[in-house]
Amino acid sequence: MEYGVQLYSLRNEFMRDGMRTFSTIAAAGFDCIEAVMLAGVTVSKLKETADRCGLSIRGLHGPIPPREEIDDFARIVAARCRKLGCSDFIGIRHEHHGQGDHLLGDFVSDAREFGLRLARDFGVTLHVHPYPSDYDNARYEDAVLKLDNVIGSLIEPDIKHMWNAYRSADKLESVLERTMRGGHVSILHLNNVSASGECVPLPDGVVQYEAILNVIRVAANPPTLIVEPDTEDPVTSAVKSLMYLQQSLA
Repeated sequence: MEYGVQLYSLRNEFMRDGMRTFSTIAAAGFDCIEAVMLAGVTVSKLKETADRCGLSIRGLHGPIPPREEIDDFARIVAARCRKLGCSDFIGIRHEHHGQGDHLLGDFVSDAREFGLRLARDFGVTLHVHPYPSDYDNARYEDAVLKLDNVIGSLIEPDIKHMWNAYRSADKLESVLERTMRGGHVSILHLNNVSASGECVPLPDGVVQYEAILNVIRVAANPPTLIVEPDTEDPVTSAVKSLMYLQQSLA
């Protein structure tokens, strides 16, 4: 099993002391980072810091551009991925796309074109990460399946958003299993929230994680597990979440 952590959640710690942050994460047992571009941090600096700490870059996180920007942005993404030593781009909605029913319109069309361009011209795989404002919760499954079927790229499911949609461990397990079926998920985004909606370590929130672990245990090709520790102390939260996963999946 490959375990990673979301750099965006560690952004403040990394900006203060990148080496110390990545060294702590690596020493805890993490294998990789889901990268994001941070102000003032070059791609080379990010890659160098990860390499020195023995961490690989599992993918680069960023927006899916509107149609008129696809050509230029695809080249930028490909160049960054090449320098980072990765071939995956985790794409979220660009502000241009708005909210709600854009899933059935411009966003799907632009994401499909962007994914095809990345794969065809640069050998980069697009993973579409459903964003909280991308859908009415009641239509989460419909939205994810449409993205999967129409775009033909991969999906990076977000557990917190799935839980908000269903509030049912059985339903969450069923939908996650369907989404992962057929090898369409190679990165899984793991997070948990308190009753008041604040991010917490995986074992401490309202999401019933045994349902997610059940799906991971039986997966023919287990995905990379990316932890989102977006708390006041994200490094401690990340380490606690990793220990929980390692013990549960041993």
